[in-house]
Amino acid sequence: MEFLESKANTKSTYIYFFIIGIVLIAFNLRPAITSLGPLVGMIQEDVGLAHWSAGLLMSLPLVVFAIMSPLVPKIANKLSNELTLIIGLTSLLIGIAIRSIPMTFFLFAGTLLAGLGIAIGNVLLPAVVKEKFPEKFGLMTSVYSTSMGLIASLASGISIPLATDLNLGWQGAQIVWTIPVIVAILMWIFLRKSNGRDSKAIQQKVGTSENRLWRTPLAWQIAIFMGFQSFLFYVTISWLPEILHSHGISMGTARWMLSFTQLVGLPASFFIPVLAGRSSTQVWIDFTIGLGAVVGN
Repeated sequence: MEFLESKANTKSTYIYFFIIGIVLIAFNLRPAITSLGPLVGMIQEDVGLAHWSAGLLMSLPLVVFAIMSPLVPKIANKLSNELTLIIGLTSLLIGIAIRSIPMTFFLFAGTLLAGLGIAIGNVLLPAVVKEKFPEKFGLMTSVYSTSMGLIASLASGISIPLATDLNLGWQGAQIVWTIPVIVAILMWIFLRKSNGRDSKAIQQKVGTSENRLWRTPLAWQIAIFMGFQSFLFYVTISWLPEILHSHGISMGTARWMLSFTQLVGLPASFFIPVLAGRSSTQVWIDFTIGLGAVVGN
């Protein structure tokens, strides 16, 4: 009896650590991008980037997402979810670090590596959540979506104060975001040691249905919807501060407006996945979200 209770307690503790690991991954999927938008002007002045180069720099993660995302399940199938996530976090860590070197090559190389790491997390996190919490998928999606939105808005808001008020410069304001990456890497190393075998089974199961997804109309509809949603988000994140600044708004106010833009979406980030999980169809939810984006813009 005591053995069974001990085993149950161990499993319960592991689940709590796994939830923390999921939140830590979510914390690292946006700051490397959302912290960069408010700093673009400073980076251009310091490094001497032309406007087209700055635009390419901000677009590079999206290009990486498009190329890398279809490959992530195949990589995870061979390596396990945990190891693939650790590799992604390591790529993100290296990317943020070398992007802080004020040279054009390192800016682009670091952004490329950061985008690669984020792409891995973007693809694997929902799959891992659904596998580990099939009965609570909507709630757990709400948890990590809200966590992701909260830290993304924070990164947008404090980038300029970190760079100017604390005299860290745009390089130091970027390096700050290596801290949550390091914490996440340590957590997932622990989780991998605790659950390496189950991860393989997950990926084998996912891999068997991969070919069918490419021929499913619903999968393409979701991909197109999420593509446009991501396009709108990243364009806003990348250029809203500069657009507002060009219309006479101070850069400090512009970055807080960007932060506010993300903060107002947090309630929806939490409640919509729960509603979607309880609804037989998500069409009306998607329509409402799309309508809100059109009206807001």
